[in-house]
Amino acid sequence: MSLLRNITSGLRSLFRKGQVDRELNEELGAYLEMAAAEKMKQGMSRKDAVRAVRLERGSLEITKEVVRSGVWESFVETCWRDLRLASRTLRKSPGFTVVAVLTLALGIGVNTAIFSALNATILQPLPYKNPEQLVMVWGLEPRGCCRHGGMVFSSPNFLDFKDQNRVFENIGAFDGTGFTLTGVENPEKIHAGRVTADFFTVLRARPMLGRPFLPGENEPGRDHVVVLSYGIWQRRFGSNSNVVGQTIRLDAKEYEVVGVMPHDFDFSIPNYYGPMDLWVPIVLTRDNSERKHNYLNVIARLNPGVTVRQAQAETNIMTARLRREYSSTTEQSNAPPTTTAETNEHSGVMLGTKLEPLRDEIFGDVKSPLLILFGAVGFVLLIACANVANLQLARASARQKEIALRTALGASRGRVARQLITESVLLALVGGAFGLLLVFWLIKLLTGLLPAGMPQGTSITIDANVLVYSLTLSLATGLLFGLAPIFQAFSRSPIESLKEGGKTTATGDGGLRLRGFLTASEIALSMVLLIGAGLLTRTFVGLLNVKPGFETENILTAQVTLPKYSYAGTRQQTDFYTRLLEAIATLPGVKAAGAVNDLPLGAGRDSDEFTIERRGAKDVSSSTGSCQDRLISPDYFQVMNIPLIKGRTFTKADASSAPPVVIISQSFARRFFPNEDPLGHLQTRQQQRPGRQLWGLWETCGTSDWIETQTSRFTRPINRTSCLTIRFRT
Repeated sequence: MSLLRNITSGLRSLFRKGQVDRELNEELGAYLEMAAAEKMKQGMSRKDAVRAVRLERGSLEITKEVVRSGVWESFVETCWRDLRLASRTLRKSPGFTVVAVLTLALGIGVNTAIFSALNATILQPLPYKNPEQLVMVWGLEPRGCCRHGGMVFSSPNFLDFKDQNRVFENIGAFDGTGFTLTGVENPEKIHAGRVTADFFTVLRARPMLGRPFLPGENEPGRDHVVVLSYGIWQRRFGSNSNVVGQTIRLDAKEYEVVGVMPHDFDFSIPNYYGPMDLWVPIVLTRDNSERKHNYLNVIARLNPGVTVRQAQAETNIMTARLRREYSSTTEQSNAPPTTTAETNEHSGVMLGTKLEPLRDEIFGDVKSPLLILFGAVGFVLLIACANVANLQLARASARQKEIALRTALGASRGRVARQLITESVLLALVGGAFGLLLVFWLIKLLTGLLPAGMPQGTSITIDANVLVYSLTLSLATGLLFGLAPIFQAFSRSPIESLKEGGKTTATGDGGLRLRGFLTASEIALSMVLLIGAGLLTRTFVGLLNVKPGFETENILTAQVTLPKYSYAGTRQQTDFYTRLLEAIATLPGVKAAGAVNDLPLGAGRDSDEFTIERRGAKDVSSSTGSCQDRLISPDYFQVMNIPLIKGRTFTKADASSAPPVVIISQSFARRFFPNEDPLGHLQTRQQQRPGRQLWGLWETCGTSDWIETQTSRFTRPINRTSCLTIRFRT
């Protein structure tokens, strides 16, 4: 019989059962008449012939059951009967059913919710072609203080790295900036990505309108072109398909629109980069004096068949070769004399590279917490299974006589076990259905916990994968806790159960041991969860009690960005912020006002390499490094209530025309001045800029000082910047 005919016949048997039974009766009756006719030809009477055929062939009803059991629809029908019986049985015990369903709903619901978060982040492929080939490339410095312990690239380092590439199909670089878009309705502050021409090629992304950037557009004078995102194209340009070729004004400068990216394109790294409204070319230079000016994030696509490990080894060889090439020339022109390879870090060429898969770069911060939560809720589900199994055991002890009677009447052990498993699976499926209602609420909570700047399309939803997982988990859970009542049902013989009149309890014949094992398992799993919860609570309380070195109560912040085309000069910017802070300080209820370029507990946009000129010191190598850099106003420390340890604060006299000064953090002092007074020492920043005299020592404040990479920090007076965060205490 063909598969299609078999399926058609089975469906007919299920949905037209009466007609199929009549046809079977007619067929068996015709066969009986034919066999009886053969007997009658041998001289038997009709009555004796029919009786002889029935004796030879057996019961007609048994024959019918044998015929029905030989097809697949019989199994479906049996399962349906088992489900109906299980439903009636559970309705007779509403208290047990409600408790079991709610317990399973909690266990299955939280597991499904965490899986939905994993499905939206770790399990979903990135929205690029062959995303497994994409890696971020970070440079290694002996005292690097950038993302994940690595450093971004300078323009000369990037170009040299790209020239010597042999393991990457393409290499691109990107950075972020801001523009004021004018000439299209109201002015708007927009986020822009500065990228190399190969950036879109690395991601294998093509504009839906126009073209990407050309290689020559990373050169000065040819960089006034722009590629729009789909969002800003819709919002500000009305989805105009003729926008390519038009001119827009960014910071009062004209840029030609050359392309529009499709709606599904997005490049974001949470808490670090993006999302962007548009992209412009970044001007690259090979000027060796810019080798220490690190600002380029590098992304690359591996050649087919090349692993991250192989690419890591090859890029380390490349950076070592570049370091040997440039260290001698830089030493002669830009750095003080050195005697060891380690102290040749004045060259600005990185010691090596660190390759991170793009997926880990984007979702690395959420991967570990989600996996830990997934393991924790797994324990919750096991505890729920143990609870329901104990309830099932207590219930099974009261059903011993019922099971014994069914066995005595001819039901096989397999048939009884299937009925008990059906009841358990039905409980789990109902619990899973209620668990999905819980998932809808938990998804809102998990979405709020995801870091800002997740890639487009990273939304926690209940999709087909989540539904399949929930169904599979429900079935597996039902099978798991359904084993306990089966073990209890067959732990005693039917005769003993019938003799005791159904008074058998779970304390006999292994039932006590099984319940004891389940109870011990619940306690053990609960202890693991309690210990974990206790440690997390202790950590959370410890974080709440950490003193970051500043106060946050009654402090308001506002970010102010000056358009560079209106405030291009240092004096203009400084005068504006001075007048603004003076005006805010005079407002009613304001005690003090200050400004800083980057808020505390955040990665700074600026990092500087420096050399400390020690009077009479011989160990030059210990006097070089790099650290985070903050620009502040004179009253900033007063606003933040940061206590002074030693020295003095900035004053209005510490302007750009005055001798440059810095204030260092306490961790900076411990690291570079462990046994001496840091005040009065000189720091020489990169590119041989004039030294800055140390005028103060401050308590540590900032992420890298107490929770991340232990990177030191120094602070300088505001002399030139177009973007500051104003903070004032009320």
